[in-house]
Amino acid sequence: MRNGELSILKRCILFVFSFILLTSCLKRDEMSLNKQIANLLSRYYAYPEDRKRETLDLISQIRNKGNLKIEEVENELAQFNNKHLYLVNSNEESPSLNHPCVQAVLNRLVIHSFWCVPKNKEQKGRSEIRENFKYHFITSLLRVMSYLDQHNMKEMIIDLKGNGGGGDDEMMIALYPFLKGRVAIYDYQFKWASTPHYPIKAISKFLTQSGLSEFSFFHSLLNQSWDQRRTFYFDENDEMWNKFKITDDLQWKKLQERFGKKIKEIEIKLEVDSSTGSASELYASILVDLKRAEVLSFKRTKGSVGAPSFHTIRSREGKNYQLAIPSVRVWRIRGDTLEGRGL
Repeated sequence: MRNGELSILKRCILFVFSFILLTSCLKRDEMSLNKQIANLLSRYYAYPEDRKRETLDLISQIRNKGNLKIEEVENELAQFNNKHLYLVNSNEESPSLNHPCVQAVLNRLVIHSFWCVPKNKEQKGRSEIRENFKYHFITSLLRVMSYLDQHNMKEMIIDLKGNGGGGDDEMMIALYPFLKGRVAIYDYQFKWASTPHYPIKAISKFLTQSGLSEFSFFHSLLNQSWDQRRTFYFDENDEMWNKFKITDDLQWKKLQERFGKKIKEIEIKLEVDSSTGSASELYASILVDLKRAEVLSFKRTKGSVGAPSFHTIRSREGKNYQLAIPSVRVWRIRGDTLEGRGL
């Protein structure tokens, strides 16, 4: 082999070796970056104990991938389980960090419940529960709006899957940012001043003694005992909002300063399932009926807004009958009821 050919061969070998070395270094840098990302996420992501093993396994897989961006990792984790895995700010003081009722996951506002009991307070009165929900809802909404603004997105997803309901006050707080002016939102009737237990015991005793398997007598009696049907209005200038002190909230002021009217116009998509019931079902129906949201899901909601009380009646044949007696009947503004039908 001539000197010239040998020189070219040496250069080729040197080039290949250099390329391999450079690729290895870049790969190491990528791996190092991904380890940093994974370590960051393992510190900043919260998850319940029963999901811990799966979460750590997923983070371990992410560590072994190359050329990933933080947004891609967040997406992968969010898709893994957006109900139990969420990004939290460890520097932020939270009344209930170990069990938030509302979470921000990218462009998704996940509302797990409209009943948000603080975990770290001895006194858990009605006002504390409401304030805890308000805190989580507004701070989560601020994060979602920030994400939408950063990525120039115009659509928010509100996830109500598995939300069994909660308080009416909390539902109204969650409506406040998305509605404006004065609008009728639903009709309702209360049963026996919202106490459905009288005369349940007497009826149960009668049915048990007679051994009836048909409850026509029972239903005819129930149908005569409802209060007058009324319409409930949403009014952002009503004194109710002074009670909730939404506009006094510092996070709310920050939300208004940054996004102003944009939050009133944002497109909303709803995700529901067969467990979406009570206050969450009513919340979804209001947003849909006022044309502020569209439902993405194909499953119907629970069809039980009226907080039923359950009563077991045992017949003479030895069969047990479970009677669900709603304390409230609710109609959508367009006239049909949610009870037994769902959204």
